[in-house]
Amino acid sequence: MILMNKSIKIVICLAFILLPIIGGFVFRLCITETKPSLGAYATDELYSFRSAIGRILGPGNATIEDLLGHPSQDAIKPALANLLRKRDFASVADHLMGQDGWGRSYNIDWRTNLFNRPTAMLRANENSLLIWSSGENGINEYGGGDDCYDSADWQLYIECYKQNSRPAYTNDSADNFPLE
Repeated sequence: MILMNKSIKIVICLAFILLPIIGGFVFRLCITETKPSLGAYATDELYSFRSAIGRILGPGNATIEDLLGHPSQDAIKPALANLLRKRDFASVADHLMGQDGWGRSYNIDWRTNLFNRPTAMLRANENSLLIWSSGENGINEYGGGDDCYDSADWQLYIECYKQNSRPAYTNDSADNFPLE
């Protein structure tokens, strides 16, 4: 009987020692760490592109085409990055030339080159230059599917810059622009 009591005491002591360790390990396995959304990262970057372009266009009446010198599709991104750097938006230029949250390059093209692609991105704003991420699936759907794009017009930022104010947050969605 005494021997059994010692065995039980050892098992109970081991249980009290091991249970918190095992429980902590199981708890860590069951609880997932919250990470920022990659889509949110891409959207934040797209916002910074829009904001910088709006601020560059704000002081004058020049168009983005005039400021970039009407480059071909292949030369748009480097030309825009150079413009951003010249106007003290070097970090924005670095992000433009870098990668989105999924590790892929941002897409950029003139609106006029995308006329045959009736996606929500084209209905969402009137910007002559469009920048977007191909989204999680990595397929360039020109602003459709899971692609991330900025739905606000630069004009909002241009007018606010001229008035020395900051635009109010808008929650306009491309879904509010039905296909015609």
